[in-house]
Amino acid sequence: MTYDQSQPSIIESERPVAVHVSLAPKVNYASMHNAVPVLRELWVENISPQPLEALAVQLRSEPPVLVSKRWFIDRLGPGERLYIDDRDVVVDAGFLWELTEALTTRVEVVVTSNGQKLAVASTPIEVLARNEWGGVDSMPELIAAFVTPNDPGVERVLKTASILLRDRGLSPALDGYQSGSPRRAAEIAAAIWAAVGQLGLDYSAPPASFERQGQKVRTPSHIVEAGLGTCLDLTLFFAACLEQAGLNPLIVFLRGHALVGCWLQEEHFAGVVVDDPAALRNRIRLGELLIFETTLATQRPLPAFSAAVDAGEKLIAPENDARFECVIDVRCARMQRIRPLPSQRPDAKDADGVRPEREDSDADRASRAVDIPEIPIKPPVRELDV
Repeated sequence: MTYDQSQPSIIESERPVAVHVSLAPKVNYASMHNAVPVLRELWVENISPQPLEALAVQLRSEPPVLVSKRWFIDRLGPGERLYIDDRDVVVDAGFLWELTEALTTRVEVVVTSNGQKLAVASTPIEVLARNEWGGVDSMPELIAAFVTPNDPGVERVLKTASILLRDRGLSPALDGYQSGSPRRAAEIAAAIWAAVGQLGLDYSAPPASFERQGQKVRTPSHIVEAGLGTCLDLTLFFAACLEQAGLNPLIVFLRGHALVGCWLQEEHFAGVVVDDPAALRNRIRLGELLIFETTLATQRPLPAFSAAVDAGEKLIAPENDARFECVIDVRCARMQRIRPLPSQRPDAKDADGVRPEREDSDADRASRAVDIPEIPIKPPVRELDV
């Protein structure tokens, strides 16, 4: 799979100088937070027969998303092209944090000598809202930044999941892979499924082609408070809960859809982005991971976890390969230092950022013993069959 990684410049060159700039096509708070380079390439070329001296190269943007920067070139010989190695351009973090709607900024690179303008390269880049992901076409790995395990909404779900495990006679510890048992990892995932199902969430349709063009993302706290989410919102919510419980989540993108998975053992793919659906199916067949359809958590009554797993596996069956986009391995992303976004400031009316917990009814307490469905583990892990 090929992703568009740069936005070439428009060169308006007046002899004797040509200038070229290549920039990331999209910038957002997540890319800044994870130090994704904005300036990909910059070169200046003397296309005259005479040497040029005392050149100044200035980069600026309007609106001023990028902090203005200047480079100086003492001498550039005839026909010489100089690549600028220092491409560290500062992004205004405060500007990106406050941005609630996407906008386009125009970046200009101006070459001057003794105050005389010699060349201009100009290119637009899209600046996304703080809570907006750019899609697999430009920033697939950065979806891992929107998996926010420290969000207060995750804590609420994990508290409920722990109670559900205890009520079923299982260990309430959300201890990830510490037991070394894939069955235990699946039990934790099933408890998280049941806990999210108790929130009474509703489904919201995503924007068209969100998997390629991106969309705004609701945080776990926002999902819990508003009571609804798109397939991507729910996928990231589950991924955050799985990660905070010590499991390694996966985000699966299909055309027009997203779903979640997790490793059943302490494992990860070799790269952050996996574009081969057969690799995913093979790991499922070996009992090393599972995936499940997150939107079923909005149905009432809540379907069994096994039904969500079956629905997820059908979506990545060979007959659906034409819809498959990619898998993002969140653990691998963390190893490559793609960090979660910082939590949003808490709402003044609700310091925890989530809806107040209601008192449990007798029916709630009685239902917990049966809310966790059977754990679907595939052969050849025979000793884990339920």
